[in-house]
Amino acid sequence: GQMYKNQIERYRSLAASESGTAIYRFVLGMCHFLLPLKEPRQVARNRALGAFEEALTIDNSTLWAYWGLKRAHLFMGEDLSAVALEKATQVCKDALKISPAAPSSAQAFRELAECYELQAHYSPDATDEALGRAKEEYLHALMLDQLDLAAHLRLGILQRRDYEFDTAVEHLRIVAQNDPLQLLSSVELARIHKDLGQLDEAIRQYESYLDLSDHYRHFPTSLIVTSLDQGALSGADVELDL
Repeated sequence: GQMYKNQIERYRSLAASESGTAIYRFVLGMCHFLLPLKEPRQVARNRALGAFEEALTIDNSTLWAYWGLKRAHLFMGEDLSAVALEKATQVCKDALKISPAAPSSAQAFRELAECYELQAHYSPDATDEALGRAKEEYLHALMLDQLDLAAHLRLGILQRRDYEFDTAVEHLRIVAQNDPLQLLSSVELARIHKDLGQLDEAIRQYESYLDLSDHYRHFPTSLIVTSLDQGALSGADVELDL
């Protein structure tokens, strides 16, 4: 515990001595979140919020401070209430206002899209509209950076769930080609093949992934889906809603 407290004090001192440097306040905010200090989580959250807000007061062009603030409002996923999601969404919109039209700004659209996805999952009344907005923002991210693999992955997953298989396959294949060990892209591609009745292709997709990563052969779900029994595969498709 003392070691973590020393880290907090270190960055607190640096932030005080370098009053015009935003990065120390950002690191301080992340320390409040990530270090296992013996203090109420709400106290840690408030301190993190304060540190990120100070960083933006010093320099409002530091996008990483916006992402820290977003995570503080969402309490690193512990608070997904309507109020928290609204605040996190507004932070992302504020970040977009100062983001240049460059590949480096793709994350701004992706962070906003994630907020809309979370709204769809945790605010049932806004599901369809929020998911539509999420897909739009992922597309905006890809307009700036065609190799934003995270945006391709999330967009492919959302399109598969909306039965937009042709475009979903394109996005997921880009992920699989550039990051072959990305589990979700392989799972989603296999699901599409299964939904289209292409069970041989579904099995090949799972097997091609497992050939690259023997580690996942120890996962019970993988043992199910790699069965060469097509009937068993179609009846026991792995459900990984991540």
